Amino acid sequence: MFKLLIADDEQLEREALRFIISRSIDSINTIEEAVNGREAIDLASATKPDIIILDINMPGINGIEAARKIREADESVAIIFLTAFHQFDYAHEAIKVGVDDYIVKPSSEKRIIEVMMKVTSRLMKRAGERQQREVVEQRLDKVTDYLSSEFIYNLATRILDEEKVEHYLTLLDLDFHKGRGMVMKLLYKSYPILTSQESQKEILKKRCLRLIKAQLKQQDISCCFNTDLNNILILAYSDRYNGILESDDLLGNRISSIIESIRDDLNIEVLLAFGSLFGRHGNALESYDEAKRALNRSTGTPDQASPEEGLPIELEMDLEQAVLAVDKARVDELFVKLEEWVLSSGASFQVLKTNILDLTVILRHSAALQFPEGECQIETAEITDSGTEKDMLAGFRSFLNELIDRIALLYASENIPVIKKACRYIEENYSREIGLEDTAAFCNLSTFYFSKIFKEHKKKNFINYLTDLRIDEAKRLLSGTDLTMKEISDRVGYNDPNYFARVFRRVENCSPRSFRNKKMLKQQ
Repeated sequence: MFKLLIADDEQLEREALRFIISRSIDSINTIEEAVNGREAIDLASATKPDIIILDINMPGINGIEAARKIREADESVAIIFLTAFHQFDYAHEAIKVGVDDYIVKPSSEKRIIEVMMKVTSRLMKRAGERQQREVVEQRLDKVTDYLSSEFIYNLATRILDEEKVEHYLTLLDLDFHKGRGMVMKLLYKSYPILTSQESQKEILKKRCLRLIKAQLKQQDISCCFNTDLNNILILAYSDRYNGILESDDLLGNRISSIIESIRDDLNIEVLLAFGSLFGRHGNALESYDEAKRALNRSTGTPDQASPEEGLPIELEMDLEQAVLAVDKARVDELFVKLEEWVLSSGASFQVLKTNILDLTVILRHSAALQFPEGECQIETAEITDSGTEKDMLAGFRSFLNELIDRIALLYASENIPVIKKACRYIEENYSREIGLEDTAAFCNLSTFYFSKIFKEHKKKNFINYLTDLRIDEAKRLLSGTDLTMKEISDRVGYNDPNYFARVFRRVENCSPRSFRNKKMLKQQ
């Protein structure tokens, strides 16, 4: 629905236009009137019309001058000029202002309706395009937020190789000179209003993150977040040398100031700690571990075996790999270690429960990457509602069993994203030196577990799969091109032509040259 402003010093003209348009144009639901140019400018500013009909020849500020002023404030408004034949001298000025159409006096009802239909149709099309653009932008924002969150999660929980970091940075359009891992904990009990509902906590969390982002931006420090766990993971970075980010003392002072601002503005206490400085491709995991330990020290809990800093990273990663590989014997072995860690930690039950729930998030997140729909929802109420360590561990054991069963069921089918991802990686990189370790790292799996899963699904091991792919491409090049053996060898990932010839003979029972000659004879 559109708003219309009619500006004409003749009352009969205004009333006639109002009558014709209100009766004939359904998309116009509001009509305002102005008697001169000055009033038209004021009303346009106050009511924000979508369309303005301006009489060119009005006393005082004429239609052209009024249009120019209105355009300065609103470039999108559609302007239609009312003019007489003898006033076409104004045409050049009208074009410069940006006229959408003309109605020449005296005008028929048909012409008025025709012009209004044309202008409203144009506005509807523009509104539809804008809405479509907004939908696309919203979807892109969601994807970007997800990727950003996944990137920080991976930085904080595993060692990423340089290629994978570059891949994330390219997708997210990020560039940073140096960064620091940060961890934040919101102390909801300090908030003066009871925050028992997750929606309330989510609002507080978002407000805190907005404030942190704004205050760090004042120091030319950018940041992005992962909020999947109970403690929020933050990546603070700069795309050039930044004195505050690169100084422990200056950054510590800045963090203290941010904590005070959150306390003053939002009435909630937070703990915010940071780790050491790291470059684009190194020591991120160490930085986040340091931040977790610093956060733990601020709570007054001893460092050793501290639940506040999370499970030992080796135990967490080993359990993740064993679950993804559906290695039940290894999972049982690691569960015993987890049980020992829980029972010997000396931490409060609530802290232990928080860590176990965090671990379920990590495992679900890793499993979700294997599922076609990208989601892995498993109920954790047994853990959440548990009142003793025994019940909590029993709940976690049930969670593990269901997670393993789901992954096993997925692996029994043909539709497994991690294998598709690996195959796509091999197909895109077989022309260079790649190995089992590279591909496993690309898929976030250990070499052992990746090798096991790959062989189960492709019915051949990684080396044989890669070799077959390279030899198939070599056969295509031998049959359809005049490339030399050296050139073909390079293109399929073998630096040594002699080694290429030996592999080719082993697979095809003939040399590459013999294969080419036979193909040429057949073609002739």
